[in-house]
Amino acid sequence: MDNSLDLESILSRSDVPEDVKDKLLRLYSENEQLKQQSGPADSLMQKIYRLFSIFKGIAGKKPEIPDVLDIEVYKKLTENMYDGMLIIQPSITGRADMAYLGGAIERILGYQPEELKGRNALDFIHPDDRMDSIMAMMTSLAYPEKPIHHQFRGLHKEGHYVELEGEGRNFLDDLHIKGIAVNFRDVTEQTLSRKRYESIVNCSPRGMHIYELVHNPDDPENTKLFLRHANTSADRILGIQHAGLIGKTIEEAFPPLINTEVPELYKKLALSGGEWSTEQINYQDEHKGIDSAYEVVAFYLFKNHMVATFTDIKERLQRNYELRKSEALHRFLVENTSDMISSVALDPYDPGDFTKMKVAFISPSVERLRGFTIEEAMAQDITDMFSPESYMGLMRTFIEKFPELLAQKSTDPVITSAELTRKDGGYTPVEIVVRLFYDNEKPIALLVNTREIIERVEAEKKLRESEELFRTVADVLGHGVWVRRLDDKFSGVYFSPSSYELRGLSPEEIKDHDLWDVVTKESLDNLLKIYETEKPKILLKEPVKKTVRMDYYHKDGHIVPTLTTISVLYRDDGMNYIVGVSTDITERLNDQKELEMSNDKFMKIFYNNPSVMAISSIEDGRFIDINSAFEEKIGYKRLSVVGMTSADLGLFKDYDKRAEIIKELNDTGTVNEKEVNIIRADGSIINALFYATKIIIDGKDCLLTVMSDITNTKNLEPTLRMMDRQAEMGALAGAAAHEMNNTLAEMMGGIELLGMSVDRLKNMDPEQIKTYLGYLQRGADRSRQFTRQLLDLARKEEEIPYLNGLDAVADDALTFLAKKMAQNGVTITKKYEPNMQPILAKHRELRQVMINLIMNAGDAISDKGDIYLRVYKMTEEGKNYAVLEVQDTGKGIPPEFYSKVFTPFETTKQDGNGIGLKICKDIIEEHGGRISFTSELGVGSTFKFKIPYEGRR
Repeated sequence: MDNSLDLESILSRSDVPEDVKDKLLRLYSENEQLKQQSGPADSLMQKIYRLFSIFKGIAGKKPEIPDVLDIEVYKKLTENMYDGMLIIQPSITGRADMAYLGGAIERILGYQPEELKGRNALDFIHPDDRMDSIMAMMTSLAYPEKPIHHQFRGLHKEGHYVELEGEGRNFLDDLHIKGIAVNFRDVTEQTLSRKRYESIVNCSPRGMHIYELVHNPDDPENTKLFLRHANTSADRILGIQHAGLIGKTIEEAFPPLINTEVPELYKKLALSGGEWSTEQINYQDEHKGIDSAYEVVAFYLFKNHMVATFTDIKERLQRNYELRKSEALHRFLVENTSDMISSVALDPYDPGDFTKMKVAFISPSVERLRGFTIEEAMAQDITDMFSPESYMGLMRTFIEKFPELLAQKSTDPVITSAELTRKDGGYTPVEIVVRLFYDNEKPIALLVNTREIIERVEAEKKLRESEELFRTVADVLGHGVWVRRLDDKFSGVYFSPSSYELRGLSPEEIKDHDLWDVVTKESLDNLLKIYETEKPKILLKEPVKKTVRMDYYHKDGHIVPTLTTISVLYRDDGMNYIVGVSTDITERLNDQKELEMSNDKFMKIFYNNPSVMAISSIEDGRFIDINSAFEEKIGYKRLSVVGMTSADLGLFKDYDKRAEIIKELNDTGTVNEKEVNIIRADGSIINALFYATKIIIDGKDCLLTVMSDITNTKNLEPTLRMMDRQAEMGALAGAAAHEMNNTLAEMMGGIELLGMSVDRLKNMDPEQIKTYLGYLQRGADRSRQFTRQLLDLARKEEEIPYLNGLDAVADDALTFLAKKMAQNGVTITKKYEPNMQPILAKHRELRQVMINLIMNAGDAISDKGDIYLRVYKMTEEGKNYAVLEVQDTGKGIPPEFYSKVFTPFETTKQDGNGIGLKICKDIIEEHGGRISFTSELGVGSTFKFKIPYEGRR
């Protein structure tokens, strides 16, 4: 946006004074001539000195050129001024270029002076303030002798605007400055404080007057209180405009107060502090048309200032009067009614907190209903008025109903029942009607009407007994029995347990459903036709009984077909009911549809498939059909399978597998390669891979299963594992021979040295003999350790797995290694997650893994160091694992050796053989787990293994 000033557009504005326009024309017409008359450009130092000279009151006198020291002093003064300073140079194009900026510009607006020098000052003024700034600059041009005060918003470098207040002076005729000098400061906080103050005062619903106490220096005893401010609520409450009263004394502004104590009280508050309030001041001012009563609160504000806040209470007083006027009549009616009338006061600060309710009034009927006098009842807590169950029920009702009523300011009744406590220890059943009572839209009390309902309770008891008998009969029938009102919604009254099963709903869910949400449209049409046909009989209350096809919507989406016998029940109270008895005919229809499924294409694919295939119902697991391979490999004939469940046949060795399959089907829609054990008809067991998917047959969810026999493959697994082990041992044989050769070579060297020195043994140094024997000892130890590890690698001793806690096994390993680690200067710190669940594992093997990992960590530490042992739980890809970490502060593993860490006979240790980590890997993987590591040279390594809680593979 071009923020330069268009002279022609300014001259065309009607709000610019004519004398300003004349001076603008003269200044701009002489612009070029002034440029030619100016001498050579003065230095920055001379401009600064000249500027300060003018500000110090010596404008009009051309100063002597100061020495260098004076110039530096003035430069530092301008650069370190707290206020900002700049010089702008208006041009003929209407720009306001910044020719000089003081150092405070960085503190106020975030810019370095060099960033703004030469740029248009109008670009850094808020768009809404820009025109006012242009007019201020025009005024300065028109009246160069007049300082211009201006407030505007400046753009900060970070993008926000800062409230600024400044003063500009025209020094265009000064040959050293040749511009408008502007001194400005940041008034953001002052502006915000003023706006907040004005907002708070003006938004207050109470009227507010602010007074100032002014002392008369000629007469110290004569002080006056002047009105300095009134908010908008004061105008509204008093019905007058205060603008003409500001600056007047309290007596001049409100003459009727002269004859009251108010002026003197206000003066004392302004002088000495404190607070004063009154509930009612009657104020009449005929000239201003004020005639009302006010509640006033006045208090000290700050030195010689006080505030008076007030609100009109005339309507409240009038309402209280009318209330008292009718109170006698209402009390007479209340005290002479058979119902117990009471009012309960609410907490004024939190009306929704029903634990703080207090009885404020109770009618004489309390003595008839409860046996207590009014005084005795009033002295009781509300909790003592009801049985414990009733009180809790009332609290639940209040918590559920009243928040919404309070929010809507509603007086709608809330009706409930309860048991009142009696003085003789018994209970009186009552119906309670509760309404909220408001004062000026503020809830202040509950109005309670309590009526005895002993006869109703007895009648309801008999009705419940009758209904209980009906329900018992309905439950014994085993059919879906239901009762609905014969109204426009057919709303539900009773449903037997069998009717819940028909639709898969709970008792709470089924009652909330209208009939058209329960049955299909065709079924509803059938019912409505019966109603229209039998309407004459219903009007005459004659017996009606019909059987109709009704299909229900099940909760899981399918439709349940039934034959329903319907009859009409007539009641003395005029309410009629439909009674229905529904019988599920799903199996009957399935038998009919079974014939429709036998088309040639499906039969060829299904029956002739070499894999075992079956179709069953997901709901109850009953077989709908099986193929020939099923008959051949499982050994059951089709007729003996269809209609049965896998549980009836005892197909699954572990029947929980079927529940897992159904869960996986619901989660993913299919099941692939689920390994199961199937019991054949002859009792033998086969291993099978189970495949399944959902299919829909006649609107019913079914399960299509395929099983592949892998018994032979499973039987070969031990042989295959042995072959893998033999192949692995064959691959290790060469490396093992190399290791043994190295060990034997060391031992042979020691033997040869001893052999050469046999004749000289008597004269030989004992230390030399120990050295030779040491060769033999180390070789023998290495051979023994190597042979033991090789045996561990080659064969696995049978150990029965049982539940082990990783933390307990780790402590066992630490007990074995504690002395060795301490001798080597290694500190072990352990951190176990609490409440770790045990895993199914072999204790000795896990202990061996931990010993190997901790010993390796200790060997990696050349001098003193630390080992951190951690045990915790983790979840990964939906599986839960127990995890052990061994972290050391050793030398770390070279990156080029990462791929060989778990390879046998590959090691970075001088006396190692590289078998330990291979054994650890085999043991962890045999437990269904995984071992891994991370390492950094010079920092250390961390080895971690995790074992699933599901147990060994």
